[in-house]
Amino acid sequence: MARDDGRIGISWMIGTEFGWGLYGYHIAWRLHTTAPFTPMLLSETAPLDQDVLMRDRFKPVLDRLEADQDARAEYSNSDRLRIGYPVLHALGNFGIRSFVEDDIHFEGSRNHGLYFIENTRITDKARQRLQAYDTLVGGSTWNRDVLEGHGFKSVSSVIQGVDQGNFHPAPKRNLFPDRFVIFSGGKLEFRKGQDIVLEAVRIFKQRHPETLLLTVWGNSWLESQGIDWFRFSPHRPDIPDLRGEARFNWQGLFNGSDFEDRDAAAYGLVKHRELPGLMREADVAIFPNRVEGGTNMVAMQAMACGVPTILSANTGHLDILVEGGCYPLTRQTPVAVDQLGLGTDGWGESDIEEIVASLEQVYQDRQSAAETGLAGARAMHELPWARQIDQLMATIGETR
Repeated sequence: MARDDGRIGISWMIGTEFGWGLYGYHIAWRLHTTAPFTPMLLSETAPLDQDVLMRDRFKPVLDRLEADQDARAEYSNSDRLRIGYPVLHALGNFGIRSFVEDDIHFEGSRNHGLYFIENTRITDKARQRLQAYDTLVGGSTWNRDVLEGHGFKSVSSVIQGVDQGNFHPAPKRNLFPDRFVIFSGGKLEFRKGQDIVLEAVRIFKQRHPETLLLTVWGNSWLESQGIDWFRFSPHRPDIPDLRGEARFNWQGLFNGSDFEDRDAAAYGLVKHRELPGLMREADVAIFPNRVEGGTNMVAMQAMACGVPTILSANTGHLDILVEGGCYPLTRQTPVAVDQLGLGTDGWGESDIEEIVASLEQVYQDRQSAAETGLAGARAMHELPWARQIDQLMATIGETR
């Protein structure tokens, strides 16, 4: 398929501190460094945490954004803007566009919908939205299968990548001597399964009191329904309202699971560049997530760092379950959520006993666990961002 002079529009806000932002940032970077593509940012950027070299190399992309903002000012009273080149769109549940500045609908010469959905219910309105795109590319095989199950044709999937320059095996700094460190990451919400983590670690630390739970659970969207849905938890339905004007009451969360101050270290929101050093302090990482529309970028990063990783065998995680490279949680049961409009087909509730047994396996055989971690790292390093984005562009027909 012919390209439109190499320009590719990215309609959503790119940034380095949230999932969609990172995806857009890596797409923009790859296109910027791959002739003859020219990435065109169509929304203002979220914070970009770059070192001086990256800022210098990326400056032309941001300069074009600034120039285009002036050119688009005349469309400020319109909700639709036609663009003379292909545009990538970020789609969430019900096919709703995500992280688009001022809710402007950018309409390209071709429109490619990149979708990450957890809700398996497809309404008539959602069907209309999704059918409007020239191509649809899911963030996981499971996402592709969900749409195919609803009768969509010619949908595909391309999973995200790993920043190998930051996320790779390296010696830990041993900041927590004499502790068995369990890492858990992902924004605080029901689908990420923090209540499952708390219950499993509560039981495990009764056997091994030197256990330390190291968490990065910050959520910038304080009014998210995903937080409210903890009321459906079989483990912590009593979780109080943890939302405040500026921060979560982390200690209240941990106290409800019988954690003393020494049992957990919560870091809330952590800059992306600080994550690798934090992850490498862990003896094991745990992700008993109930659903992932994508593959779970944080889990991929932990594996890429060589951390032995426990993963729920459901939804998007199925794409990164590496034989011999992780500890899969195969005892998955349906998730019971009585929420109008929410489809949970394929979601999985992980078994607490299986999680505790996996933690015990890592604890008892550190050498084997280290080998498992390195096998997982090798598998993740087969998925560099450059390769995955090239695959994305080939899938949608925008090739060099």
